[in-house]
Amino acid sequence: MNIKIKIKNIAGTVVLTLILLAITAITALADAPTNDNFADARVIPGTPYTDIIDTTDATTEQGEPMGCYWIFQKSIWYSYTPAQNGFYSLESNGGSHPVLAIYTGSDLNNLQVVDCQTSMYSAKSTLYLNAGTTYYIQTFFAFDDMGLNINFNIYQVTPPTNDNFIDAKVISQPSYSDSVYVIAATSEPGEPAGCGQEAQRSIWYSFRPTTNGSYTVDAGYFTVVAIYTGSDLSSLNNIACAVGDWNAPTRLTVRLEANTTYYYQVYIYYYWDSPYIIGFNLYPTPPAEAYFNYWPGDANKYDSIQFNNYSYDPVGAFVGCNWNFGDGTSSTDWSPIHTYVSDGDYTVNLEATTSDGRSASTSQIVQVRTHDVGVTRFEVSNSARVGQTKQINVYIKNLYYQETVQVDLYKITANGNVWVGSLVQSMPVRPANRAQLFTFAYTFSKEDAAVGKVTFKVIANIINARDAFPLDNELISYAIKVTK
Repeated sequence: MNIKIKIKNIAGTVVLTLILLAITAITALADAPTNDNFADARVIPGTPYTDIIDTTDATTEQGEPMGCYWIFQKSIWYSYTPAQNGFYSLESNGGSHPVLAIYTGSDLNNLQVVDCQTSMYSAKSTLYLNAGTTYYIQTFFAFDDMGLNINFNIYQVTPPTNDNFIDAKVISQPSYSDSVYVIAATSEPGEPAGCGQEAQRSIWYSFRPTTNGSYTVDAGYFTVVAIYTGSDLSSLNNIACAVGDWNAPTRLTVRLEANTTYYYQVYIYYYWDSPYIIGFNLYPTPPAEAYFNYWPGDANKYDSIQFNNYSYDPVGAFVGCNWNFGDGTSSTDWSPIHTYVSDGDYTVNLEATTSDGRSASTSQIVQVRTHDVGVTRFEVSNSARVGQTKQINVYIKNLYYQETVQVDLYKITANGNVWVGSLVQSMPVRPANRAQLFTFAYTFSKEDAAVGKVTFKVIANIINARDAFPLDNELISYAIKVTK
């Protein structure tokens, strides 16, 4: 290559430097990738296809689109005309923030964006391409001004092996897990719409249990799982169906019969931000557990006892329960309220049932004990003088059980109740017309005389038991006149 440069009055070394710079620039231009420009897009002959391009000397050309709206300096191009319709996966990586843009059109002026993807380390696009249509693929690194190797590949995505009913994947073990990429899956003519949702990109499994029992399938959000019996699409009989949504993934629990072949149809019915992956997990349903408590724990015959059902099913399939309260009554409420008419020890049984026929039961003994004491009479003097000690008599009834009773005596003042004293006695059961006497002694003071009267209040409490009817445990005396 001959390059002539004429510069007046400049040293020979400067002339030589300019010559070398010109040669370097021309050499760099000559080393640009062969698919640097749109018009020179490298033709992909078929799939799968892999290529590695050094973009050190790549450029951008006038009017070149900004893939995914990124500003860039070094891009390369490919073109591909698929021979058959289908889904294809394209990927570009090798550096930071690769961009992968797919277009249709004949030149830079009329390109239409089909898809554009970018990420931190690998840009991936999986999309449906039409046979006979030429697609142009632009790829570059968003933050690269030095040049890196771009790794590019494309391949056709084939449907899953269990895409059709006749190719249902056979499950040979009662516990089974699978994960399937379903973007290329199809729905075949005559395929049923599970749960009324049109089947799209469905996959199939078959399972023939060796024993009777309950089995559960877990799948993803927005997934339909339908179970059938039958020999072909035209004779399928729907056994059960479940649909997942925003709030919960799909779960379906069904009791299966031994030596019967069941077909599971699974598909995603809503693909918002979906990775097109179906997770399928089949397992024997764990047993349910029955449990309850009740309040109050020291129940009596006046109490409305709250029974709380805390039964647990790992798959959440409870549909009902039955309570037997041990007194000849029952309830089907989940957490009922019950009152016993008399004291006793009652065996309460709870049985909870699930939609697939499993059940769990438990029982507890509920002790009903009615403790009740009451103040029947309060005897005080009509009048008293300062320094005089008077007897105060309190009569307590006890109808049901041997009790230990504490009686507290208070003087009512303008500033509240002032405690005077207390008495504790053991009380046997007595007839309703007989009461036990508690006797207090009180000496009247100058302060009482200053007020001119004294009023007493008495409170009776059962020690170590709850009084079933506390309204009769208090009584207030009439006012006692006090003089000097």
